[in-house]
Amino acid sequence: MTFAERMKISSIMFFALLVFGVALLFWSSEELNSARQNDVLSDDIQTVVFERATLRDEYFLYGLERARVQWFDLNRDADGLIRRGGERFHTQKERQVLEKVRVDFSESVLVSQRLVELLRGKWGPELDNAHHDELASRLYSQIMLKDSALQQSASQLQQLTRQRYDRANFRSILLTFAFVLLVVAAGRANAFFINSLLRRRLQLLNEGVARIASGDFSHRMECRGSDELAVFSQVFNSVLDKVQDYTGQLKKSHDLLNDLSSQVPGILFQAQITPAGVFSTPYVSRGVDDLCHGNAAAPAQALDQLFERFQPEKYQTIVGTFLNSADTLQPWEHEFRITLPDGRIRWLRGQARPMRLPDGGTLWHGFISDITESKGVEEALARSESRYRMKLQELTNIYTHTPVGLFAVDREMRYLRLNERMASYNCRPMDEHIGKTIDEVHPPEFVAALKEMWRPVLEKSESLFDLEVQGQEEWPSGLRHWLMSFQPLIADTGAVIGLTGSVMDITERKVAEQVLLGARQHLEREVQLRTAKLSLTNEHLMQEIEVRKKVEVELLAQQQKLQDMAHDISMAEERERDRIASELHDQVGQRLILAKIKLDSLASKLPLGECEAEAIGVETLIEQTLQDIRSLTFQLRPPLLATAGLEAALRWLGEELQADFGLEVAFSDDGKDKPLRYEVRSTVFQAVRELLLNVAKHAGTKKCRVRFSRVGERIAIEVEDDGVGFRQGASDGATARSGGFGLSNVRQKIGHLGGVFSIESRPQGGTRAAIEVPVEIENG
Repeated sequence: MTFAERMKISSIMFFALLVFGVALLFWSSEELNSARQNDVLSDDIQTVVFERATLRDEYFLYGLERARVQWFDLNRDADGLIRRGGERFHTQKERQVLEKVRVDFSESVLVSQRLVELLRGKWGPELDNAHHDELASRLYSQIMLKDSALQQSASQLQQLTRQRYDRANFRSILLTFAFVLLVVAAGRANAFFINSLLRRRLQLLNEGVARIASGDFSHRMECRGSDELAVFSQVFNSVLDKVQDYTGQLKKSHDLLNDLSSQVPGILFQAQITPAGVFSTPYVSRGVDDLCHGNAAAPAQALDQLFERFQPEKYQTIVGTFLNSADTLQPWEHEFRITLPDGRIRWLRGQARPMRLPDGGTLWHGFISDITESKGVEEALARSESRYRMKLQELTNIYTHTPVGLFAVDREMRYLRLNERMASYNCRPMDEHIGKTIDEVHPPEFVAALKEMWRPVLEKSESLFDLEVQGQEEWPSGLRHWLMSFQPLIADTGAVIGLTGSVMDITERKVAEQVLLGARQHLEREVQLRTAKLSLTNEHLMQEIEVRKKVEVELLAQQQKLQDMAHDISMAEERERDRIASELHDQVGQRLILAKIKLDSLASKLPLGECEAEAIGVETLIEQTLQDIRSLTFQLRPPLLATAGLEAALRWLGEELQADFGLEVAFSDDGKDKPLRYEVRSTVFQAVRELLLNVAKHAGTKKCRVRFSRVGERIAIEVEDDGVGFRQGASDGATARSGGFGLSNVRQKIGHLGGVFSIESRPQGGTRAAIEVPVEIENG
């Protein structure tokens, strides 16, 4: 029996075992899925039953129509779930419990309908009277009993389905574990059986292969039996016979290749990269000795490091080009130069085609040729082309950027080329010039003058310079003056094939000359007249200077008074904030707390159920009012501002804004001492609060940064965000969008304190506001 037949029998037995195990697992999975669905269905039934009880109490106690609608909607849902349970529950115990749930549910629905008919349309006092009705109370008691029994039945059904699901889950896990163990055991047994069959035969084969790999091609494999390994040994022995024949032929071919390569004007080579990344040149023809002919400067590496012998300093670069070729399997091509012993430089070009080896390595067959002469020709051509391109670029720059109009026409006076300046002089775009004659571009009168000027240039090859020409008044550009020069355009044969010209607009110079002439005459008359008036004017100016000095002194005094008054008003406003905050906290807040205490005392004296909802509502309103008064008091005069300082108050403000608006404020402080009077701290606090409110409401971002630092004798606060920014000038409004401090008031009040307020919006998005105030030592 062959190995293939033995393996086939073993595989069939193992596959049958797998099929049986998979079928058993599939049956267990189906059972587990069915138990899980039944468990979910029983959970849904129990949930609906409990929700019905809640809505039943809401409807009976408060008469809410919404509760009745939802109650009867749940009745329909429960009926549908019970019907689905009748289709899915198959065990006798589950069906008995489900039947009890269905009976209890049907009786509860019947009694519920009678109770709803009795309470329909009643509200307020009528509903309270209905609660004391004997029939309504009896019906409500019956519903509660039925619903209680229904809940117990639903809980019992849920326990049954949960137990069935747990049993199915445990059975599925147990079968899976047993299947895995069975597969592992069968695999190990199959592997042991195959290994016992192959171990001895493979050992003989390994011994024979080792001898052959050591170079003993006379050794032959031992052939025993009639299985595949015996046939393999026979084939291997026949291959060894052929290898011996091929080895002799290969030696002859190698000698012939060496003779041929020695006659080739270049270097034939092989390059190889192993899977481990080792680069070598297994074969190099004798042409390398002819090229280097005793190069003493070259290192004495073996031929398997050919490129390191040529260029040791760039060896890794050359290896990198071979690696790129190995990755893409594209032909390798590289140029490099070497220095001969006599100091001459030779350029070499290598070309090779790659092929992938079975072990994952890459082998190249290539040729290296001497390209020194062609390289010299290429370099000379490149230098010549570079000089030509530079001259052409210089000419193009002159033609494009010169402040003079340039053009060229042929003998038929057709535009061949012109620059933008010339097209602007003609008041036409460039595409309306190229290929058109001057008759199609210029007015007839101007064309006649041009032909007359160009005749000697085209017929006699003369050059004309600095001709002044006046344009027509009816042209779009108005009356213009130009300074023109024309030269013939001569071909290689010496014939005139056209002309080139340059045009400079001298209209402004002409106008300036005329204006200068008139101004010189007018100036002479004005000098005489103004000299007479100068003395009188000087006397009046001296008197006016004295008067203005007195007015300036008075204005400075008034301005100082206004600044002092504005500062006093700002301080009065801060004191008024403190007074209002104190009154809200000490008077209004205390009175509300007293009202809440009396309300609680009054509620405790009333019977249960009477005015309870109204009392709770009033108590909630008082609590909300107290909270609003506390928040307003903190905003008007934060206690932290007077006790802990400006830094702590700003951190508290950031926490409040995060709670109210979701704005995350990153606060940083340099830790230096920042003394300020309380009034100044309060003004700065309100200013920063206004800036943070603007960020929360209008910036379109939920993050901002506040930096608090001291620079010299000034305290700086920066508020920065990455929001949408604002239109320039929008920050100068007199009122704030948030109804608070207002950016205009911020700028004024900070200025009254002797500080500076600035705000800017970056083009890429975001706003940065900065406040600077001088350091002040708080009195007292």
